[in-house]
Amino acid sequence: MSFDPYYQWLGIPPQEQPPNYYRLLGIAVFEPDPQVIASAADRQTVFLRGKDAGSHRRFAQRLLKEVATARFCLLTPVQRRAYDDYLRQKLGMPALTAALPPTAGAASETANVLPGASAVLSAPSALASDAWPAGDVPASEGAGAATNGTEAAGTPVLPEPVEVISPQWRRRANQALLVAGCIAGLLLIAAATIIARDVRRARSQPKIDIVDIPREIAEVRPGEEVPSPTQQPVAPPAPPISPPETPLPDPSRPAESSLQASQPSEPPSPSPREPSTPTPSPTPSDPVPAKLPVPSVDEQTAAMKLAEETYQLSKQRSPDESRLLAEEMVRIAERTECPPVERYVLMRKAAEKYADAGEVDRMLNTIDSLAGSFEFDRVAANRILLERVSQSVSTAEGFASLVAASRRFCSQSLAEERVSEAVQVAAAVQQASVRLASKAFRKEVAERAQQLAKLYDRYQMVMGAKRTLRAAADDAKAHDVVGWWYAGPLNRWADALPHFAQGSDAALAEIAKEELENPPSDAEGRMKLADRWYDLGQSRGDEQREAILRRAGHWYADVQAGLTGLAAAKVQKRLADLAKLGPTVVEMIAEAGPSAPIEEAIRPGAWVDLIAKISPARDGVQGQWKHDGDTVSVLSGDHCRLMLPVRLKNCEYDLELEWLRTAGDDAVGVALPVVDRQVAGVVSAAGGQWAGLELVQNRRIVDNRNPTRKPAGIVNNRRHVMLWSVRTRNNVTNIQLTFNNQPLVQGVGNHAQLALPAEWALRDADQPGLLVHNSSVTFRRIRLRVISGTPAWAVQPPTGATAGVGG
Repeated sequence: MSFDPYYQWLGIPPQEQPPNYYRLLGIAVFEPDPQVIASAADRQTVFLRGKDAGSHRRFAQRLLKEVATARFCLLTPVQRRAYDDYLRQKLGMPALTAALPPTAGAASETANVLPGASAVLSAPSALASDAWPAGDVPASEGAGAATNGTEAAGTPVLPEPVEVISPQWRRRANQALLVAGCIAGLLLIAAATIIARDVRRARSQPKIDIVDIPREIAEVRPGEEVPSPTQQPVAPPAPPISPPETPLPDPSRPAESSLQASQPSEPPSPSPREPSTPTPSPTPSDPVPAKLPVPSVDEQTAAMKLAEETYQLSKQRSPDESRLLAEEMVRIAERTECPPVERYVLMRKAAEKYADAGEVDRMLNTIDSLAGSFEFDRVAANRILLERVSQSVSTAEGFASLVAASRRFCSQSLAEERVSEAVQVAAAVQQASVRLASKAFRKEVAERAQQLAKLYDRYQMVMGAKRTLRAAADDAKAHDVVGWWYAGPLNRWADALPHFAQGSDAALAEIAKEELENPPSDAEGRMKLADRWYDLGQSRGDEQREAILRRAGHWYADVQAGLTGLAAAKVQKRLADLAKLGPTVVEMIAEAGPSAPIEEAIRPGAWVDLIAKISPARDGVQGQWKHDGDTVSVLSGDHCRLMLPVRLKNCEYDLELEWLRTAGDDAVGVALPVVDRQVAGVVSAAGGQWAGLELVQNRRIVDNRNPTRKPAGIVNNRRHVMLWSVRTRNNVTNIQLTFNNQPLVQGVGNHAQLALPAEWALRDADQPGLLVHNSSVTFRRIRLRVISGTPAWAVQPPTGATAGVGG
């Protein structure tokens, strides 16, 4: 069961959620006494601030905002009157037809100062007779009020309102009015102060457009919980908080005739005999808000001064102290109310403190987060910090982290053609290895530095050719140099083809022009193009041969799914031969070498890391996949696939992936082995609109009759976590997707109704796989937990290593 802050903190059970403002503050509905309201709001605020530093700080922050909203509404008479009318209507209660007039001069003055105040402050509660029974008031006073029409000497006689008002309530209301008259001025001052502060804050912050994405997949960081999509607020200003998580359905229940969604699915398409009502197509997510500019030097200086006063940043600290300080600054920076300039400064300083603590991976992640919000040079910042770590690292563990981070940095900088930064970091890491006399990575870092130096010499030639093209756009030789730079070391054929089409190589130019001007749309055309690239590659020297054959492999993989018979056998054989090609220069520089040996057993109930065991050369099916030891990434392409090196036939398991989409707007998902077949589970499919299982009852996600289809749009450059759970008991299969800690997709039924679309086909139906379409994605965590069954590694472990299920 997930955490329910309404219930576990404020004692508001699920059936009363989302609460109205009175219930949120823990007071009676339509409580008339402003002092009671203010005290209740203060009490809740103090309590929730005590929770702000815990693991559920996001809930505490949201509840603090709700309490502040409730306080302002209920203590502002005009807002209060409108809200009470709204709440009465929601509760099905009759509206007030009369209000008690003020009974004292103070109340009258209050009404003159704030229009509408007397009507609200003196209005009797609809629950007055229940809230204030006659036993709470002395009998003599009650009798006197009933007989004489007055409550005390000198008190004006109150006219009887249309509603029946008890004497006890009248006395209570008069007392409330006296108090209200005293504090009305204070409320006006407080309200004016709050409004002025909000106006100043709104003017000082840049405008950010709101991204319209479903609440159930709002972006969160790993390990944090998100609000539930099932609750809607009673009061519009109050957003809901997640209720207890819905557990997986019991797999032991009788099999259903078809896969049923865990929540009511969309209505079926109308039959031909019925009038058809057009269903509006879902609207894709709005564009991601533009990044903010980097704050000015003066703004940063002022924010830095405040940060120094708060955290004493210049003070020398131990690694553990630096790490804790960095975590605290990141928490503050991630709060929605944190001004942009303060967020920028805090995140930059947090990255430096992570560097001081030797937390290299968290340092890079912090810079990535900063670059996702600001127009910020991520590569330059990472280079500076990695050089800083290289100079201070002193332990074998710290150096191992530095080497892994340098692989990741080299991959990023080369992808952006920032070769000089990669050279500088490689040189700094090599110097650190000499200083530490480290033998573990000395050969790797030395080879990387040497390869980057050679690549930099070549890049200088490429830059010269680009300068030539700026002066003479038809220089064929310059086009050749630039084209082979993209096709060879970088393997970026989309950038290489336009240069080859204008180059001096006639045979290469002919095929490049054809692919650019008439890209094949059918299987026969793709097959012919693949053969032409293959035949051309066989006639070239080593470097050109490998580059051209990789292009042939791209088209063979693209056409493979739709072939049968001898054509399928031919393509399969050629793909197997092409898989033996060595990595590109950039891949050799970015990778740690061969994939990590598979030595440990797959033990039931234990998580197993799969990223270190992936080899793109061995496991890639289609697309430009890269592996740098810590992440696996793919450039945008058509139905990119990579197999995970484990077999899960007849297994129950959980597969968790943490990833970030850097470009594109389409599907990210996995191929899931289910008993003796596979099914594709994806999010952001159909151009970023849907999540679900493909080919359920032979229905695609774009078919509104697919019972697992759910709206799902995501935002690029934000981390996402998907957890796919597969359970099969008594011929009943249960597949559930938990996305960013929130249940999103679920299907229960017979596995025979599942299938894998041809365009997502893998080489082995027992292996799971990564699926990416028209998107550039970086996977930062891929791990597996087997619940039952007999898993096995798809690649044999070294001699003497243990494979299969351990004891």
